[in-house]
Amino acid sequence: MEVDEPGRFVATNRLGHRVVVDWSTGLVQLPLDRYLLLASPAGSDLVDVALDRAIERCMADAGFPEFAFPERPIRDDVGVHARRYGPIDPTQVAANGFGVELETAHQQALEEFQATPLDPDVELAMYGEFDPSMTAEEHLEAGGCVFVAGATLTGTESGEFFGYAQALANTTLNLAADEPEVRDALQRWSDCMIESGAVDVAHSSPLSLIATYPRTTPDPDPEEIRAAVADVRCKQQTRLVFEWAAAEARLQADVYERDAETFELIRDEQLELLNTAADQLDIALPSELASLIQPSE
Repeated sequence: MEVDEPGRFVATNRLGHRVVVDWSTGLVQLPLDRYLLLASPAGSDLVDVALDRAIERCMADAGFPEFAFPERPIRDDVGVHARRYGPIDPTQVAANGFGVELETAHQQALEEFQATPLDPDVELAMYGEFDPSMTAEEHLEAGGCVFVAGATLTGTESGEFFGYAQALANTTLNLAADEPEVRDALQRWSDCMIESGAVDVAHSSPLSLIATYPRTTPDPDPEEIRAAVADVRCKQQTRLVFEWAAAEARLQADVYERDAETFELIRDEQLELLNTAADQLDIALPSELASLIQPSE
């Protein structure tokens, strides 16, 4: 199945796993994203907020019922790697060049809270007798609410399997760049960039272009914005992102089949954590996350 319409490309690989590119939202979704649920903004925000509430309950039990984190929004966004091929949102690059918005409302709320010093008694209840050399189990025994709540919700596992899935998903980026149709699209993109007048030197890919604009200040200069706007326009004209994502989708089918049992185990473990977090908050899973979880048709 393939749907190719202005600003949006949706297809499935031979295993029925989806690939989505949406210019209007900047979303790039690849087949193995179904096994990287905690790497998405929706997944990580959900767990963060569930941890906030679990810590608050622990602090109340410890004699600090007034302790509370700020309310933090949970994004309905499953973009594990929205900038995998560089930015694709025309509005975003016109404002920020190759940079990104440094803070989300979710992060900003926590940072403002962390900037306020805690009373020593509250800090002790939060962290226990903290020592960086202690193991997770030792921190749990010390009784700090951060560690108690974390162990209750997520356990003390290292996340080794999740890192394994993420590493495998990342291998297909460079492998796909060597596929003939992607090499052709990269050449068309490079030619387009030169013809635009936004750059004087040919670049092998959008990622190498971005590397030539290191930031020394928060705001982009006009030259960077001009190059970033041309980059997105040339990606659209040459279908580079569609070709690259489709090639990755094919390769990720092979990656999945080589270790399908492990991938399903990783997915089940993440689902268990996400469902626990949602249950503790008495909410449904964010809709885009729930959609990603559903079996492919």
